[in-house]
Amino acid sequence: MAPELLVVESVLWSALWMILVAIAVRRFPFSMEHDYPEDVRAVAKIKPPSRRQKRAGMLFAALSLLLTFALLVYFGISGVGNAERGFLPVFVRVWVICMAWNVVDLLVVDWILVCTLSCKYFLLPGSEGYSGNKNYLFHFKGFLKGGVSMTIMAGIAAGVSYGIMSWV
Repeated sequence: MAPELLVVESVLWSALWMILVAIAVRRFPFSMEHDYPEDVRAVAKIKPPSRRQKRAGMLFAALSLLLTFALLVYFGISGVGNAERGFLPVFVRVWVICMAWNVVDLLVVDWILVCTLSCKYFLLPGSEGYSGNKNYLFHFKGFLKGGVSMTIMAGIAAGVSYGIMSWV
């Protein structure tokens, strides 16, 4: 497993997630408000989406998940050599990429862009300038939950990657 390639893939995957999250927060805030503290959601007062908005948000979420998952599977397959072609090396590789995103999400997106700099691309519309956006502990708890969900995603992606590698 080439460590340099793993770092590049982790950065690319994290950057993709950051872009998708920023789009979702600004374009489909109703789909992201669960990722914010209750008081921030109350200030933002996100209106329930119309049927059309809800469908567009679900389509965006599905395509985003498909894109990030497919890229993760690709990284799982392409990043291991013939000598490492087992489930565990693939799982470790994709888990590192997933956890890199989880750390970037906490440190860069949540703590720096949301809590410290109040970057509008990551704040719920209507909550700009609200002090509740500075809830570092809330985001740390989200990071812990993200560790579980990223481990599950890594396991599924590693299983798909390993299955493809075994089949080909």
